[in-house]
Amino acid sequence: MMVFKPRTHKTEINGGDMSGQIMMKFECSCIELEQRKQSQSGALFDAIPAILSTENGCRRPRARRRFSLLLLAMFLLMETMLSSCAMASSFKRRVQGNRQSAASKPVNVSTSGLAYSPLIPGAPAGSNTLDIFACKQSFGSPCPTLVYVHGGSLMRGDKRSVGSMPDLMNRNGFCLVSLNYPVYGRPVNGLIEQQMSALSSATAWLEGNLSKIRPSCTMKDAAMIGHSAGAYLAALTATSPRYRATADTYQKFILNDSNWYTGKVARYKDSLATIFGQSAMSGSGKNSLLAEWVPAQLVRTSCPKKSSPTDVMIMYSTQRPEKQQSEIRSFASALNDCRAFNASLSAHPYDHKGMHTSIGEPGSSTGAAILAALKR
Repeated sequence: MMVFKPRTHKTEINGGDMSGQIMMKFECSCIELEQRKQSQSGALFDAIPAILSTENGCRRPRARRRFSLLLLAMFLLMETMLSSCAMASSFKRRVQGNRQSAASKPVNVSTSGLAYSPLIPGAPAGSNTLDIFACKQSFGSPCPTLVYVHGGSLMRGDKRSVGSMPDLMNRNGFCLVSLNYPVYGRPVNGLIEQQMSALSSATAWLEGNLSKIRPSCTMKDAAMIGHSAGAYLAALTATSPRYRATADTYQKFILNDSNWYTGKVARYKDSLATIFGQSAMSGSGKNSLLAEWVPAQLVRTSCPKKSSPTDVMIMYSTQRPEKQQSEIRSFASALNDCRAFNASLSAHPYDHKGMHTSIGEPGSSTGAAILAALKR
């Protein structure tokens, strides 16, 4: 038999990210305690204060047992809370880590192909190259060329993302050119200027060199196609007075599933000044974002004068929200109001990615629409 004097036990549990501390105080005046079997295992039971498992002792009173069970339940609850906090912290770190790695992930730009201009200082190697997929025509007139501008939210993407387009174009009497432009995986100063300059330089290079190095291809009756951010860049080429000389090279533009025509570039928020320049942040004026970099506004304020309209086919996914589809239709109406463009709409059931990857696949409605537009 053992006799214990009344004493106070204090247990502290620091709950990791939990802001406070959990404290328990209780007094024990047990006279006789029976020896408890050491059958419990694990950190939880080891953490239970010694008052619940004295080395040797006598029988606990019934009230004492109830109190012990209550305290044990409290520890179980705290253990669950701590585990939940640890899991939440782990998940948060994992999500933040994924976001950080995605933001800092280096861009994968192919360096093969032909350089169409000097590399912009600081741009990834290969940003100034293009690939030519020549038709197999060995006699008769050379094949007209379709120039492809890849997507990637202005930050990523590569000219290799052509899918089945080369085979589809070549089989139907067209050459395909896929070009890179500067992407950094993040916003950089003057990004849009660099990218639009790249499209202009690539166009000028093709005009002067394509038929020399690929006699089966010609830039006569050339067309430009872009997907996603590439469609936005192609739309800027067609509508901006700054790039009118480049636009005049192309007889047709095919804009594949973007919703940036009416000002959705504002999605970049804090990056807008970096991408488009500080002057673009003004709400109005000739150098504002709206006036200089929004195709729907450009075509309203700077409608070019042409002897014959340029064909523009705007392809879009019917899986887009109705509001976005309405904005796309609004852009087509603005083009037609200008009268320098002959705009048409082409809706398809694919999702955004499928609007590109389906081109050239058997039974693809996107491929059929593109061929029909090119042959008009």
